[in-house]
Amino acid sequence: YRDLLVKDPHNILAMNNLAFLLSAHEGKAADALALLKRAWEDKGPSFALSDTRALVYLKLGEVKNALQELEELIGNAPRPVAYFHLAQAHEAAGDRVAARVAFLKTHELKIKPGDLHPLEQAAYQQMQQRFGSR
Repeated sequence: YRDLLVKDPHNILAMNNLAFLLSAHEGKAADALALLKRAWEDKGPSFALSDTRALVYLKLGEVKNALQELEELIGNAPRPVAYFHLAQAHEAAGDRVAARVAFLKTHELKIKPGDLHPLEQAAYQQMQQRFGSR
């Protein structure tokens, strides 16, 4: 994604995906947040940017910001992946009941394995074991 951004510095998809990897894989959440800010300024709000920003907030330990971002996102676009991330945020906040409700909503909305990044699959499976699908 870095190489792509050298060629096309305004490629929003590349900025979003790089931000996700910086945060989830490289432990550089602050860098990811700065990249998302640049993408937001270039394009404006989008589902992908908001969802990734919420995940970055979680990595930074800013659970309240993550919850706020995801609640607003779901209010505008109730997608299963956002509910999974909301479940993660509720768990991080210590609210297992709300986490379970959000997680079960992913099944109601028919989440598919391809909806989540491969780096998220293990977390999803662990949550599946904790909360089930009903």
